[in-house]
Amino acid sequence: MFFDYEHYLNSLTPYYYLGIAVIILSIFVFEFEKRKNAALVFLVVGNLIMSIAFSYMQPFLHMWDEQIHALVAKNLMNHPFQPMLFVKTHIKYSYKIWVGNHIWLHKQPWFLWQIALSFKIFGVGIFSLRLPSILMFSVLLILIYRIGSLIDDKSAGYYAALMFAGSNFFMQLVTGARATDHNDVAFVFYVTASLWAWFEYNTKGKKHFLFLIGLFSGIAILNKWLPGLLVYSGWFLTIIFSKTKWNDRKYYFEMLQSLIVTVIVALPWQLYILWRFPLESRYEYALNSEHFFNAIEKHRGSWMFHIDHISTLYGAYFRYLIYAALIFLIFHKIKKDSKIALLTWILLVYAFYTLVATKMLAFTFIVAPLIFIAVSMFISFIIFWVGKRYNFKTAKYNIIKPATYIVIFSIIFLHFLSVDMLTLKDDKSKQQFYSQEISNTLLFKKLPDILGKGNYEFFNCRNLDHIKVMFYTSYNAHGFLPTKNIIKTLLKQNIIPVVFDNGKLPKFIVNNREVIKIKSSEWQNKYLSNPKIYR
Repeated sequence: MFFDYEHYLNSLTPYYYLGIAVIILSIFVFEFEKRKNAALVFLVVGNLIMSIAFSYMQPFLHMWDEQIHALVAKNLMNHPFQPMLFVKTHIKYSYKIWVGNHIWLHKQPWFLWQIALSFKIFGVGIFSLRLPSILMFSVLLILIYRIGSLIDDKSAGYYAALMFAGSNFFMQLVTGARATDHNDVAFVFYVTASLWAWFEYNTKGKKHFLFLIGLFSGIAILNKWLPGLLVYSGWFLTIIFSKTKWNDRKYYFEMLQSLIVTVIVALPWQLYILWRFPLESRYEYALNSEHFFNAIEKHRGSWMFHIDHISTLYGAYFRYLIYAALIFLIFHKIKKDSKIALLTWILLVYAFYTLVATKMLAFTFIVAPLIFIAVSMFISFIIFWVGKRYNFKTAKYNIIKPATYIVIFSIIFLHFLSVDMLTLKDDKSKQQFYSQEISNTLLFKKLPDILGKGNYEFFNCRNLDHIKVMFYTSYNAHGFLPTKNIIKTLLKQNIIPVVFDNGKLPKFIVNNREVIKIKSSEWQNKYLSNPKIYR
């Protein structure tokens, strides 16, 4: 029988709405309770419920790029300093093909180590794969709240965190539904953590924050390379544009201390892979540089690409609110250092990725927390202006302020919380696709039981499903058909070739009784509880 995804989705939707209800409750707590931290607790708990429910709504590996990251992380459990896609290399491969190579250095390793640790603790599975991203999502809300509070006030921090919690785009990254998935979640998290540490240091002047700035920036590099240095750009300009700081060596030396920590954290891995895997590492470093000049893997777009896709990242029509908020930020009365840093980080990221030839949606999302803070300050100012005009302090209008906050931010929150999973009830084609993915997942998990003990290698997996086969089993798998020579070579090594039958197998495979053939949901668009196995 075919997996009934609609029924499965309906069973999980109430939990997602429960998370939204808890988040809405946090708005009331924030507005009516003096203890603002209680509202933050409700917000984080609501976000956790939503994220977990959303993750369970997609109980399969997404093709781009989650399944690749999942397999490499699984292999890191036993080989933490040797990132691998294919552990066994019976068949010739190219180190330049990141979806089919052996040593896998296509991404920096930190987020993969996190996933591998989650696998070690909770076992290898979909939820443990996404758990680090779910946790980072929730902690990000605390960081955003704190940054907004330091820049302006607790309202700016809370409502920025609220809007970020409702980010449909980030939720899709967290659950692997968007390309670059957990890699970008970790990158946004550690870049934001470095910015938070800078705001704390700039406010309190405590030296341990210098170490934290360097630490988080270094880890950010270990997730997605040199843009992890973002914090230093805004920090440097706050010194340059200060009348009292620009000619004082002390401030440059403080920044240098953090930068040294960043180098100590990030550099050893770069030296290690250059020594241990010179061919693969040099190729990947060259590829990173090539992103600037050429559209890698056809990820191209016009120079307006990132501006045009603001609506994709933040929600329809939200772009105009962002434009207004950035203009407002120029004139808003906040600390000069905070204003310079915010504007530098946001504008620099958009300017840099506008120049980069390779275009991908998530590139500019590292400044999303700052954008939400700017929007939150702008809307808070509007509400303050309305409150001042209608005199919220009088008994007659004592309900207007909280009611205004709740209405405005509920509209904004629910506006861009158009979660794709909740619109599937009317999308039969997508339901069918998800059902197919889940059916195949069930098949792959059952392969060891179906075939029994033996040394097998799989061929003719559809799309990139060979990655899923390797994730759920200990078998090697490939997306192509084996040649006569490959079959002969494997059999000499006592490895039995297994081929998924798509109804178009060549005669030399069909007639070879030493090759196992499987007719299953992999190619037939339906779940077969007992796949047909023949020789």
